[in-house]
Amino acid sequence: MRTGKLKWFDTAKGYGFIEPADGGEDVFVRQAALNDANIDDPKEGTSLNFSVERTPDGLQAKNLALVE
Repeated sequence: MRTGKLKWFDTAKGYGFIEPADGGEDVFVRQAALNDANIDDPKEGTSLNFSVERTPDGLQAKNLALVE
């Protein structure tokens, strides 16, 4: 699993990006992935653990969990 911070999230559009702690390309995150992790009110700067899937549109976050 990777760790990063929620860079920004637009609740109206239902997506945002995570900035990985180890650097590199920002990772796209969908509202559905946050819902699956029971993260109801995503805030910028929230620390997350996540796995990454490469899709035709780029990197996408999966299996999210809040960093404790």
